[in-house]
Amino acid sequence: MRVKAVIVKSVILTVLVLFILTCISNSMGNLDLRALEKTMSKQIHDERLNSPEEHFKNTLDFKEQGSTPQQRLESNIARETKPRGIFHLKVYKAGSTTLQVMFNQYADKYDQIVGRPCSNSGVERHLVGWPEPFKPEHLIPLSKNTYLEHLNEHIKYSSKIKQVMAPGSVFVTSIREPVSHFYSCYNFYYMKNTYERYLKGPNKFKYFLNNVKTMPHLGLKNHIPSSNVIAQCFGIKQEEQYNIIAIQEKINEIEKEFDLVIVVEYLEESLILLTECSDLTIEDVVILRNANVRNVQKFKPTLTPNEYENLIQWNLADSMIYNHFNKTLWRKIDEFGRHNMALKIQELNIAKSLKQKECHSESSDLKIKHYCMLSKLGHEAADTYFRKKMTERGIYDIQKAQTSCKYPPGKQGE
Repeated sequence: MRVKAVIVKSVILTVLVLFILTCISNSMGNLDLRALEKTMSKQIHDERLNSPEEHFKNTLDFKEQGSTPQQRLESNIARETKPRGIFHLKVYKAGSTTLQVMFNQYADKYDQIVGRPCSNSGVERHLVGWPEPFKPEHLIPLSKNTYLEHLNEHIKYSSKIKQVMAPGSVFVTSIREPVSHFYSCYNFYYMKNTYERYLKGPNKFKYFLNNVKTMPHLGLKNHIPSSNVIAQCFGIKQEEQYNIIAIQEKINEIEKEFDLVIVVEYLEESLILLTECSDLTIEDVVILRNANVRNVQKFKPTLTPNEYENLIQWNLADSMIYNHFNKTLWRKIDEFGRHNMALKIQELNIAKSLKQKECHSESSDLKIKHYCMLSKLGHEAADTYFRKKMTERGIYDIQKAQTSCKYPPGKQGE
C-alpha cells in the first residue's frame, strides 16, 4: 500500500502545482509546464521502479476494481460473459509446445470448451487431421449446437477453423528464425537418416546445404515436410512453396486472420502484446517451462555465406513469412512503446518469480497445486486430461463421434 499511497500523493501534488503555475503563467507566460510535468511523472515512475514486486502486487489488487487497461477479463466476468476463445496454431519446432502448456492452463482456469481430435491414431492421436488441411470432422463433435472456445494443437491451417471457433476468438501462432528452425527440424526429425543415400562426408548437414539444389523433397516422420515447415503449417501447398505470389498471398491471409504472430526469439515482448490483443493477463502468460525457447539461439549453426543462402532458398516461404512478421512484431512494439514494454516485461518476470515460489513451496492450496501440476504435463498427458474433462462435462457427443470420426473415441474421450 506504501507505493500506491506515494503515487496518489504524487498525482495530487502534480495537479496542485500545475494549477498554481498555470495561474502564474497567465500573468508571466514564460514557465515551461511541459518540463515540470515531465519531472513529476519521472518521480512517480521512479517510485514504481524502487519497489517493483510491491507495485506488481498492488497492481493486481487494483485490477480487482476493474480500473486498469488490462481489465477486459474482469469486465467480461462482471457482465457474466466468458473471456474470448483462443485458437493457437501449433507450428512445429517453433516454441509451440511451451506455448501450448500456457494456453492449456488458461483453458482449464476458465473451463473453456476444448476441442480434441479424432482424425489420427497412435502416437499421432494429438494431431488434428495432419497432413490434411483442417476440416471440422477432424474433431470430436460437440453434444450441443455450440462453438469451441479453445483449440490448441498441430493443424494444417484452413479458413474452416473459423467455422468451429466461438465468434471473437483470438487467433495466435508462433514462428522462428529460419536458420535455427531448419537446423532444429533437421535434427529432431532425423533428416540425415531420411536423406542418407544422398549425403556424404562427416558433416551431413553442411553437405546437404552445399548440394541443396540436387536434393529431392522427401517427407519426414509424422508426415512433416523437409522444407518450409512453417509455411505448410499455415496451409500453403507444397507446389506453391517457391511461388513468390502465392507466398505473399499467404502472408496477407495470415496478417488478416491472426491477431498475433509470436516470434520466439522475442518471446517476452510477444507475450506482452498477447495480453493487449486478448483477455489473457500478465499472470496468464507466465511460462514456467521455457528452457527450449530460451535456448533457440544455441541451435543456430555457423554457416558460410553460400550455405546460408542455400538454406534460405530451400526454405524460401518460411524466410519470407519470418521477415514479414518479425518486422510486424517490432512495429507493434514501437507502437506500444519500448519503455512501456520494459515495464511490462519487468512485471512478467516478477509474476513468474512468484509462481515459481508457489510451485516450489509444496503449498497445500489446491488451486496452486493444480496449476503447478498442469505446468508439468506433456502434450500426451494434457491430451488425456482434456478428453476426460470434456467428456465428463458432457461436452462431447461420443455417440455421434462413432460415425463422424475416423478414429472414434471411447467412453472417456480416449
